[in-house]
Amino acid sequence: MLSGADIADIVHFLCVLHGRHPGVIDHAATKTVDDAAREWLIQATDGFAAERAFLTKLTVAAGPISGVSLDDQSNAAVLGQRKALDMLSQSERAGCAIGAAIALVADWHCVRNILEQIALRVGVEARASILPSVAATTELNSLLANTPALERALNFGASNCSTSIAGCGNFWKRAGTCGFPDKPGGGFRKIN
Repeated sequence: MLSGADIADIVHFLCVLHGRHPGVIDHAATKTVDDAAREWLIQATDGFAAERAFLTKLTVAAGPISGVSLDDQSNAAVLGQRKALDMLSQSERAGCAIGAAIALVADWHCVRNILEQIALRVGVEARASILPSVAATTELNSLLANTPALERALNFGASNCSTSIAGCGNFWKRAGTCGFPDKPGGGFRKIN
């Protein structure tokens, strides 16, 4: 069970990583020219815009983050992860940005379950997610991984994006993880 301080910390952490526009999916949409990804990217972009709004409402409702000591490096770590996500989602390597977007959407379905629990605790209405389904996301991933080089790029983007969400590991364990993987990419997708 998450405490009030844990709730504030996790929603602030996620908001710093994924609450800005443009984000991982928006950048991937500008880097991906594959027609097979077009409809998925449109739905993912629209869906994540709604998720950003929901995350922002939760962040405001949860209140300030818990006090941190002067030697605490958590803020620097979060900002470092955000910079890494920005670089990853703007990569010129074909498949890297869309791999990160695919991982974010697949992992976000589990994150969303936890955010809905938090919404109940802080009194925020949680509207239904309009992100592409995990099945549609997995199907797109399989479709795009048509060469060994693209498969490696997709895997690279996916594993690095999943690392940012898995970084909340202790919070996920206390929240009752809903099957969230202990390691990046574990359980939601095997990119082959």
